[in-house]
Amino acid sequence: MDKWTSFVFILANVFLLTSGQNACQSSFLTTLNYCLGNRTVNTDNFLYLVRDGKLGKAADDPIAFLNKLCSVRESLTSCVRAGVDTVQLMPDTQCNSTQKASIVNLYKSFFKVVNKKCENPCRSVFKQGLTKCFTDQNFRLTDYLIFSPIAHRDYIVGTNKTEVQRFCDNRTIIMQCMRSVLLSCEDGPHLLDTYGLDLDALSETYTTLCNYTESKSTTSVTMELDD
Repeated sequence: MDKWTSFVFILANVFLLTSGQNACQSSFLTTLNYCLGNRTVNTDNFLYLVRDGKLGKAADDPIAFLNKLCSVRESLTSCVRAGVDTVQLMPDTQCNSTQKASIVNLYKSFFKVVNKKCENPCRSVFKQGLTKCFTDQNFRLTDYLIFSPIAHRDYIVGTNKTEVQRFCDNRTIIMQCMRSVLLSCEDGPHLLDTYGLDLDALSETYTTLCNYTESKSTTSVTMELDD
């Protein structure tokens, strides 16, 4: 059995076929095989991964295989997606709506697994790490709202004079901690974007507000002494 025949036989099990492939499936299989082969991703290893070991064959070196797969994930996803789009354009006489939907669902199930496997482990604890930078200094993150929309960050350095002063005294430690969390996560910059956060801009904002607060406090003390 040659490689292509083996591939088709394995994928037939994915579709649970009993009487051959329809045009939708044939088109999708051709695209998937091309996209994997063009990126030197082993088909058997890919199917083993996305079908939870029920199809294909385990990679001899699972870590090396996953690293390879993740390095081409974006282009592979786009390539296979183009094949799915082609299927959707096929005439209903060749491929009915139910069959087209099954291809979309299969594509989604495959790449849901791929995306989960390739997701950097630090992503799940990144927000927790940033939060800890505040809680370690005994600040409640809810008072600083760094994960809220910018328009809602009304009390960015505290909710009262005492808290503002304490925060300003500790802001350097907090920012150093947040930068450390960022550097420890490869996907950190992307995650910050999803939160609408820019650490450099945030640091400048803290500095500006704290300097203003200190200046205002000094002016107030001077006025009291003059009186």
